[in-house]
Amino acid sequence: DKKTGETPPEKCAAQKALYANRRRVRGRRGRRLQRCRGEVVERTFAHMYETGGMRRVWVRGHENVRKRVLIQAAACNIGLLLRHQTGIGTPRSLQGRALSAICRLIDRLIDRWGRLRRAWGFKWTPTALVGSIAHRKAA
Repeated sequence: DKKTGETPPEKCAAQKALYANRRRVRGRRGRRLQRCRGEVVERTFAHMYETGGMRRVWVRGHENVRKRVLIQAAACNIGLLLRHQTGIGTPRSLQGRALSAICRLIDRLIDRWGRLRRAWGFKWTPTALVGSIAHRKAA
């Protein structure tokens, strides 16, 4: 208040919060976290702009743009979490592993099918099916 020279309680609380934040940021831990920010936060924003298509947003209105940015950031965060959990550096590196896993699965299924066919005495093979379809069309 100008007349009494006292600061209002809400302004006093805001000042205390400001000074406490300044003390945290300028401390040793705050400086260490600030260095990590460039690696984690700024890289995510740059990635969203460059590869996420966030340079131009094709929706109109502040609320729609906000939703679009939030969903893009959530997708980036999920990608980071999955990358941290799986231990793989980039999403593209999953392609090789996924393809080899699918090939192993198909090999196992073919092997199991062959074992079942021999155990149960099946005579059917995919080539026999194709031959029977061709035979029906000719008749």
